[in-house]
Amino acid sequence: DPNNPWDQLSPGPLALPGNYTVSIQKFEDGVITEMVPAQPFTLRSLNLNTLTVPDKKAYDEFCKKVNELRRNAGAASEFRNELHNKLKYIRPALLETPAAPSSLTESVQKAQEKINNVSVKLFGDGAMAKREFETVPSINDRIGNIESGMWSTTTAPTGTYMKSFDIASKQLQGAIAELKSIAADITAIEKQLDALKAPWTPGRNLE
Repeated sequence: DPNNPWDQLSPGPLALPGNYTVSIQKFEDGVITEMVPAQPFTLRSLNLNTLTVPDKKAYDEFCKKVNELRRNAGAASEFRNELHNKLKYIRPALLETPAAPSSLTESVQKAQEKINNVSVKLFGDGAMAKREFETVPSINDRIGNIESGMWSTTTAPTGTYMKSFDIASKQLQGAIAELKSIAADITAIEKQLDALKAPWTPGRNLE
């Protein structure tokens, strides 16, 4: 966020000791130019950590799984935003379509309620949280907690992190399935809008 001086991209997990390369490239006017070709270097551990990692490869694999879970959760969040945006335009389009049956308005409302339920699973219950009520950790909360711990340590993942990862993974699978179902509902609504000659909304083809 350019308006937040404290905001930064996730740095990701720490790199394991080993051989790497680094290069410098310039991107200007759509053209990538190599400034410095790949230079090899060796990364070594200072061995200053109090708690050692018995299996560094297992640590690295777990971090990669967390990264993939974050990628999928991000995709689900964007998909949710896309569906929400469609409904935002469908509602006023219905008001401008006199022939639209009340059942279609009810379908739109049900789809919005389903999106709201998925939003709570992905991001948590903001309405409850801002009133200082205890809330169940959301999928993104769990992933964020794992990242904040694993990205700044070289120790093995704790049992709590591994359990939280499993919970978030299962919850995310369910949320994605719900989003796909909502997408099918919205597609059916859009087909009805086309049949009713309703005003254009995002996602529908121009005639």
